[in-house]
Order: sequence, then structure tokens, then C-alpha cells
Amino acid sequence: MSKEKIGFVGLGMMGLPMAKNLVDGSYKVTVFDLAKSTIKTAESFGCIPKKSGAEVAEVSDIIITMVPDSHHVETAIVGTGGIIEGISNGSILIDMSTISPHTSKKMATLLSEKGAGFIDAPVTGGVMGAEAATLSILVGGDSEHFERVLPVLKVLGANVTHMGSVGSGHTAKIANQILGAATLAGISEALVLAKKSGLNLQTFFDAASKGAGQSWYLDNYGPKILAGDFTPGFMVKH
Repeated sequence: MSKEKIGFVGLGMMGLPMAKNLVDGSYKVTVFDLAKSTIKTAESFGCIPKKSGAEVAEVSDIIITMVPDSHHVETAIVGTGGIIEGISNGSILIDMSTISPHTSKKMATLLSEKGAGFIDAPVTGGVMGAEAATLSILVGGDSEHFERVLPVLKVLGANVTHMGSVGSGHTAKIANQILGAATLAGISEALVLAKKSGLNLQTFFDAASKGAGQSWYLDNYGPKILAGDFTPGFMVKH
């Protein structure tokens, strides 16, 4: 059985490495992005460029969107030259952006009128996870659609969880962001306290990493903080 043809719209910090992983996974990947430079990069590792989301959808069985917010998702799908203009009956759109569950449900309804399915599948793990294909993916959508797209999602992430119906993936992402923000705030407070109290930060970090305060955020962002590396990897508004 031949692999599904993949369309990818949105080649930003997350989307570009994800598209590359799909190519590396032997998928035929057709792409579109507003930035010509990222399209050229994607083309260099095997993606096929198109001039619009509609053109991508016309030649794809599964279309993935990875864009900044709800407005961009709506524009990518139902705007001029959008995916909905080219999507075929039986195709499935996977939105992997971080957006409102209400937008997911709205897009699912509009796509169903074209005979297409919709899956919301936001991710956690940041750019590092996108590059290493170790993302955790929170999925909302019909079970039949989920089973069909699961092989594709497994190429992009190490942990794929079906949370329920359309919108539940994005609801889970909101809850996850609360956990992440609270954890990062706690790590920041702890490191400031340790430093101002005269502790060696590396020694404290090594000890905390082996105790009850250990977390994914401490393991992955603690060394960056200690090294003074505050390179952004995610939008603050998300």
C-alpha cells in the first residue's frame, strides 16, 4: 500500500523541521509558506513547492497546517487561495498549531461540507522536539480519522495521545501550557533564590535534577538558563 501524499502549510520554526522529518520518513511532501526563503530551504531537502494552500491541497491526501494562531489557521484554510478551495472529498486536514478549540470546531464543520475530515493535533516539546521528532502530540478528532493519520503523526512525535473529539487536542494543549508556565515560573524563582543566597547554581541544578523538583522543563531549560542562553523558542502569547 502506497503512503499518503502529505501537504504542509506553514514552514516556521516548528513546521520546517517537521516537514523535513516527513521527507526523511519517505513521504512525498508538498509545501506552501508566505516566506520564499523557507520554501527554498524545504525544497533543498526534498519538498515540492506550491504557490498556495489550495494548490497544496489539490495534490495531497493529508494536509498539515502549522501556523502562529487562530487567525492564521482560518486564513490558511478559508482565505483567498486557501486549502478549502483545493481539498478533495476524503482528504484530512491536521491542524498542529496552537489555537482556540472553537476555531478547530468551526474549521471542522466547514471542511465536512467539502467531504473532508479535520484533526486538531497541537504539539509540545518545542523546536528541539520538532527537530528530533520527539514531540508529544495531543489529538482531537474522530477515531477513524485518528487511526488513518496516526502513522504520519508517529513520524513527527514520540508520544501521540487521542484526547477525544474535535477541539479536545487544543483544550489539552491549553491545560499543558498552564502546567508549563507554572513550572518555568517556579524554576526561575528557585534559581534566583539560589543565586542570591550564594549557592553555586550548577551544584544546585545537579542536586535538584535528582530530587522531587526534577522536571522536563528543568532538564531541558535549566542548562540553557545557567549558560545565559535565552534564545526564544515559542511565542509568549501562546
